Amino acid sequence: MSKLKNIIANQIRGIVRKKHTFPNYKIRFKPFFSPRADLETEVDPQLQVDGNDIGNGVLEVTVLSASRLPFVPPGSRMYCTVCVDSLPWKQLMAERRKNKKIVTLVLVKTPADPALGMVVKDELLPDRLQPVVIIDEVTPNSPAHQAGVHQVGLINKYL
Repeated sequence: MSKLKNIIANQIRGIVRKKHTFPNYKIRFKPFFSPRADLETEVDPQLQVDGNDIGNGVLEVTVLSASRLPFVPPGSRMYCTVCVDSLPWKQLMAERRKNKKIVTLVLVKTPADPALGMVVKDELLPDRLQPVVIIDEVTPNSPAHQAGVHQVGLINKYL
């Protein structure tokens, strides 16, 4: 049964790689199997309009343009995910970009101390369409710490 799961997941990954040009993708749940129980227990905050709670309902959306998809015949259905936020998407991304501080640092590794003292990881940020490198941990009293590197910082370019 586990071989069947792997075969199905690999086939779907291959199809996604061929048809889409996204920089990163992740299949959260293996196909035809139920999701984990701990993800179902998350509680969403209640949405309100003019102080009134909005319950569950149906939202109908008309897609005006789908420029990155292949030709969709008239009368066919398209399924997409809609995000409802307090601000329009473009304004929300602009707000997230405003609060970033850019600092240029030069870290020099010496033969006596080959470690920089930081752990980095690749991640995909919602306001960028490319993978970035984020600083996950900074060791106290290391060259990175002395240079002013902080945890959850973003590395734009390194040589």
